[in-house]
Amino acid sequence: MGWALVMLITLSLQSVTILIILEFFPLLKASPHAVATIGFVALGGLALLALLGFRLCGCRISLWSTFFAVVTWSAAIDLVLALALVDKTNLGRFYMETGEEYFKSSWGFGALLWDGTAHYVIQLYLAFATLFDRPRRVAGLLWAGSIINSMPVLLLGAATGAFSSTIKPSTALNAPYVAVPIIYVANLLSLPEKQSKQAKKSQRSTTPNPLDATNAFKVCAWATLHAIAVILHVWRGAVALSCQAPLAESWRLTFDPVLADPARPSYGFARLQCLVYFFYYAPFHAWTAYNLVVKKSPLASMSDASIFVAGGYAQAQATYLGCVLFEWVSFGPLAANDGVKTEAVML
Repeated sequence: MGWALVMLITLSLQSVTILIILEFFPLLKASPHAVATIGFVALGGLALLALLGFRLCGCRISLWSTFFAVVTWSAAIDLVLALALVDKTNLGRFYMETGEEYFKSSWGFGALLWDGTAHYVIQLYLAFATLFDRPRRVAGLLWAGSIINSMPVLLLGAATGAFSSTIKPSTALNAPYVAVPIIYVANLLSLPEKQSKQAKKSQRSTTPNPLDATNAFKVCAWATLHAIAVILHVWRGAVALSCQAPLAESWRLTFDPVLADPARPSYGFARLQCLVYFFYYAPFHAWTAYNLVVKKSPLASMSDASIFVAGGYAQAQATYLGCVLFEWVSFGPLAANDGVKTEAVML
């Protein structure tokens, strides 16, 4: 079991090995098509190495454990790219020119940093848990919610924002993240949930009782918070769609400055995130409030959906905070000695 964990970590660290090798072959990283081809070949090679490693460790070979081993390697790559963006390393700097240029933004930096830290840890755990049939429902739902939230914002934000004219073949490397998390959620929900006696007792205790004042207060409080979330997401959706009302203009300048200037590199991403909140998160909060107040559903009955949405919120807020706290001042061609300067902006 310990050797399997060591093997998974070692596989992920091959990201650094590949980037170092590319430093000695400039021609391989000079062309967008060459970079994309290397990316796909590396993903396939890592999958084969993972299968070989599982066999050597005597583990049960699993499609999901192989997938999570490969994306853990990808997350390690993203951490190196995030460090390259803030001039902590020269490894991988070419990728922001011949790979995915939209990472040259504060939103891109936040997305890379989240993937290289939070996603790395969760994916490493999911690979390990899948190999040894450990509990993974909560971690899997958090991961899927985070990935499913990030992909449309990142890809559509890049396609419609300041980087729409710079889309390159390496963008296709994100393809597995578009469909696989949805399939994984369906797979997770089809598995019988393992619950301890204490968990079942806790679930029964969260069923609202109309005669219980404490439960009634709890339900009203949660329903109120969900209603506030619906109003906020609808309002920010209107603001993102360029509502011209004086209050909307004031909101953009005071609370969401990234939405005030379409020329800002992160504008397209922030706008898409607000629209995702409007079209998907607002209905979730409305559905939850309805279930709590009208259908008197127990809080625990909505735990899976809540965990999934929490994963999306975590990714969105971590990325958005990076976006509003830092703004790229200058980001010229990524030569070896070029620095990346950042400045804090007031909220």
